[in-house]
Amino acid sequence: MEIKTVEKGAELISVIFNGEERLHDGKTFWGKHSPVLFPTVGNLRYPKVIIDGKEYPLHKHGFARDLNFEKIGEHSYLLKSNEETHKVYPYDFEFYIWYEIDGNKLTFNYKVVNKSDKTMIFGLGGHPAFKCDYSNGKCYVEFEQDEDEMEVMPMDLNTILLKNESLKGDTIMTGKKVIKFDKDTFKIDSLILTKIKSKSVTLKEEDKKIVKLNFDGFKYLNGAVTEERKPYVYCELFTGGNMRPVANGSQTGYFMQKLIPHTCNIVDKDYEWSASLHCYLSYMRLADIYLMYAEACAAVGGASYSSSNFSKTAEEAVNTIRDRCGAGHVAAKYAADKNKFMDEIRRERAVELSFEGFRFCDLQRWLLLTEYPYNTKFSSEFYRVNPQSWYEDDANDPRDAEVSGYTKKVILTRNFGTQHYWFPLLDDDVYIYAEFTQNPGW
Repeated sequence: MEIKTVEKGAELISVIFNGEERLHDGKTFWGKHSPVLFPTVGNLRYPKVIIDGKEYPLHKHGFARDLNFEKIGEHSYLLKSNEETHKVYPYDFEFYIWYEIDGNKLTFNYKVVNKSDKTMIFGLGGHPAFKCDYSNGKCYVEFEQDEDEMEVMPMDLNTILLKNESLKGDTIMTGKKVIKFDKDTFKIDSLILTKIKSKSVTLKEEDKKIVKLNFDGFKYLNGAVTEERKPYVYCELFTGGNMRPVANGSQTGYFMQKLIPHTCNIVDKDYEWSASLHCYLSYMRLADIYLMYAEACAAVGGASYSSSNFSKTAEEAVNTIRDRCGAGHVAAKYAADKNKFMDEIRRERAVELSFEGFRFCDLQRWLLLTEYPYNTKFSSEFYRVNPQSWYEDDANDPRDAEVSGYTKKVILTRNFGTQHYWFPLLDDDVYIYAEFTQNPGW
């Protein structure tokens, strides 16, 4: 996946996935790609607001989309309040926007910081326009769950404001999950939907997925617990949660159960003989073999190189692993550049072989032990949106929970030196004779 963003409005203007552009071109029909709506979403009945008794002009979708943000990272931006924003919005604020790519997933992140000494009222929304030809009647959105309670809020064509009424969702749906698009679907500007159960919706053309828009709270202790341990039944991995202190197991915001099930804990005790626990540990990982092969080939001739006695190229070897989990293939811009492709292999090993004890030796081999970001450990910081009762309801899946304020924080920098590219030799060995010297730095 490749993306492009610009400073004006911190707008995402291009998403290329599997070689195809997925965003609107910003030329035909509409001059935007994916504007950010702040501090209001949609139209106001009158293009103004009254705050603390004073009137301010505030137009449709707010002002952020038309202002230049400060670029603070490759795809990270900051807008600070200033004299111009004070003319239409009297609050002091900092508005952060950053975009993150993780495999075939693109995450939009927003953070609003109130720098005023009073409550700040604002609205915030995304307005991405995805490329889809609905003239042939084969384009539709599919909801994750049956939406038998969904309602549609009609809009007034003259004012583009919501009417004071609602319609049942089945007036626009095919079945309980699908809304098909045609030339008349958006003749009233937008479809405003309420009472939606799904946490994700997928835009499709025929049966081809175009884009999908989208776990703290997992039930960790399953057996009978004492009052003292009740707070730990459900994972609290959010910032400030009771499982985040080092003594309680997760400074990073992650729990790991890759090789051993989470039920091997002091309550469920699946580690005892009576549980007959079987853990399957591989002597050799096929994925590791594919990645070692890809690394060796890439070092010689890049992504397109292959061995004389094996048909797959380095790129195909990596994509074989990705095909297993539907992660999408290596993007063309990485495959085309030998150095970038090697970086992709390094990232792929970090993801595929995480918690399996490979990383230190990998970084030694690549001479990256001393280099940022490889010597730096980060934690995931986020806040819950759903109340605790939501997690305790068995009808809810914690993977569907909402979070806000997602960011990462440095928790550790490993101060390795060049001597760590070697291991020290035993003193008893190096003292045998003068020519048998210790490894550098030890």
